[in-house]
Amino acid sequence: MRVKAMYGIVAHGEVIGHSELENGDPPMGVAFGRFFPAAGFDAFVRTVPPDEAEGDEVLIWNALSATSPEGVVIDCAGVAVFRYALGDEVDLEVTVLGISSPPYGKLFPNRVDASGDRATQDRSNWTSLAAPGPSAYSPHRRSTETGMTTEAGRTPKQKMIAGELYHPDDAELGADLRACQIWLARYNAMLGRPADERRVLLREIFAGVGDGAVVRPPFHCDYGFNISIGANVFLNFNCVILDCTTVTIGDRTQIGPGVQILTADHPREAEAREAGLEFARPIAIGRNVWIGGGALILPGVTVGDHAIIGAGAVVTRDVAPGATVVGNPARPVPAKA
Repeated sequence: MRVKAMYGIVAHGEVIGHSELENGDPPMGVAFGRFFPAAGFDAFVRTVPPDEAEGDEVLIWNALSATSPEGVVIDCAGVAVFRYALGDEVDLEVTVLGISSPPYGKLFPNRVDASGDRATQDRSNWTSLAAPGPSAYSPHRRSTETGMTTEAGRTPKQKMIAGELYHPDDAELGADLRACQIWLARYNAMLGRPADERRVLLREIFAGVGDGAVVRPPFHCDYGFNISIGANVFLNFNCVILDCTTVTIGDRTQIGPGVQILTADHPREAEAREAGLEFARPIAIGRNVWIGGGALILPGVTVGDHAIIGAGAVVTRDVAPGATVVGNPARPVPAKA
């Protein structure tokens, strides 16, 4: 019987748990899996500041590191433990992110093909993982394989970005979401730091960030890698971008507090929604646009250059260049004579 390798999760020099890190996404440098707490875990949880808890899901990432089965510290960008309340049970998962390419291949050689950059996964124990500990692993969280190709030969992630119907319960997408959540925790803790320091962090995850761009924390997004913002773009506090597919924002566009830019959409057919399918439509916002606080930009909308969107507007259709729109649904304001 093969003994599976266990990776250590360490806090303040003490091992607080172990994981096989049985799943992963090599292109993202992410490894994750079921977390088995050690004796010191409960004591560590009590040290986590209350402001790092979000409802039933608690993100525990401060001061964590991971070690290889041989006890060597893994060079990575961060480690997080997620705790989910599932009825009367608790599901624990650990994510290690930002592992660079050569070390990743040495740690998880079965996940990297000859080219060194394709995601594969050990899936043998998703639904029958037998291991000690009080937690019950939740197979439904891993019901779709990382990088699983569909009948059309496209992964759920590829279908999502392309605007096709896809199933979001996919391990590759789950890894990307968790990586973004950890990045958001870092970014939103930088409110008091200079804008140029925050810009460096934006460039870690966004597809493109122009010079002078400012995104004021707190900020929220799904993945980050589908977002491109131009030079001198300004996003005020509490903006939300659901970037299941591409979101582009042109140079010098100003976006007020609480604006939501939402590419995520759902099928109109009840059967497709019942099956858990979703899709996304890209949003493109031109240059020198002004979007007032609390506005909603819905899936598939294109906003032309120099347009103005009034505070609280719900934009359901394209906005012409130079137009001003207000209301719910947003309608053009007649030009003054």
